[in-house]
Amino acid sequence: MRKYLILLVLFISSCGYSFSSTNSVVKPQDKVWVAFLTNETTSTSAQTLLRRAVLDELHTMRGVTQASSKEDADIVITGAVRGYGSGISAFDKLDQVREYRLNVSAEFEAKRKNETKPIWRGVISSTQDYPISDNLALQRNSEDEALRIVSKKIAVRLVSALENNY
Repeated sequence: MRKYLILLVLFISSCGYSFSSTNSVVKPQDKVWVAFLTNETTSTSAQTLLRRAVLDELHTMRGVTQASSKEDADIVITGAVRGYGSGISAFDKLDQVREYRLNVSAEFEAKRKNETKPIWRGVISSTQDYPISDNLALQRNSEDEALRIVSKKIAVRLVSALENNY
């Protein structure tokens, strides 16, 4: 019994998430500037939600602080929202639409201060299903929430790509 108790204590005390990659592009002491993203889509808020999600994720996962300006930054991340669209993802038994799927893609590039070669560049896409509604306000709220979730997913993937240097 004592052996199991010791194992349980060791297991619980070892739980915790931290980055351990030695190849990490982003260090906790770095100040990062995420430029305002260009938006090549019909969405009026995708670029704002995505930029905020990237800043939040960098701070939450890496402890990185936001630079006060591009000139003050150690790393500058630029990007563009390249794709935004919804399509049908689910029908009910009467062949009526029940859910839409939001698809968003964004291109990012990260550069160290005073360097021309990017330290990371790529396109990240994500999707999220959301329910339909006869009420236009509820429908819009569902799509907005799906966009918030997609933005978070893209931000997590971007920070992971920077962390793992791929």
